Amino acid sequence: GVLGSFYTKQLKETYDEGRICTLPIDKLIPVDVWFDLGMTDSTAIVFKQVVGKEWHIIDAHEENGQDVSHYCRILKDKGYMYRYLYLPHDAFARRMESSHTIAEQFEDAGFAIKRVPEISIENGIQQVRRIFPYLWFDKDRCKQLLNALQNYHREYDEVAKVFKKTPKHDWSSHF
Repeated sequence: GVLGSFYTKQLKETYDEGRICTLPIDKLIPVDVWFDLGMTDSTAIVFKQVVGKEWHIIDAHEENGQDVSHYCRILKDKGYMYRYLYLPHDAFARRMESSHTIAEQFEDAGFAIKRVPEISIENGIQQVRRIFPYLWFDKDRCKQLLNALQNYHREYDEVAKVFKKTPKHDWSSHF
């Protein structure tokens, strides 16, 4: 990872333990989908199957400027058997451009929705660090996600010559 990366230690252990590999997709195991929504920023999507105590990150997708119907098509085209879509708090807010929330639009398309509690970025980073020992990644379908995790880093304060507590908001921060 880059200097100040949040997950360098965890990713090294994941690589060393062989948990970044070719993962089979078991069509009988439901897939949970985690979203970070964006219109001007990217929307990042992570696909997870639970196999025993392991969390298999089987797929990832990122792009921007698309509406909910576009992401519904992407989900349906993948052909996975979905359990829940986990959406952030802002997916439940009413917006001027639509009479339905983002969550309602996904529900109308036939997906079951769960709301991710709003927590601080710092707490989210700590939670991700705690679950890393259970994570396995598909090396091909998750290349973009793995690259983002390697490069997600603290912002550097040039004046004080220290890393800030907050992450640098750039391409790597969406996943």
